Amino acid sequence: MESNFVQATCDYPTACKLLDCGESTVRRLCQQGELTCIRHGRKMRIFLDSIEAYTQRAHDRATAEAASKRKVLNQ
Repeated sequence: MESNFVQATCDYPTACKLLDCGESTVRRLCQQGELTCIRHGRKMRIFLDSIEAYTQRAHDRATAEAASKRKVLNQ
């Protein structure tokens, strides 16, 4: 039986690769609450679903910004 309480996590280096950014950016996103993290012993783990949600929010913001710029240019 699969547990509903276990969620996939990754470490900082993996999150950096997934987000194509540096470790300081990942740490800042965790501190700001953009990414959900948990301490596991001495290591911090980032929930993969929070990385997916963050990239979706970033995509949505970029799409809205591009649409806004197109609207201004077309006036």
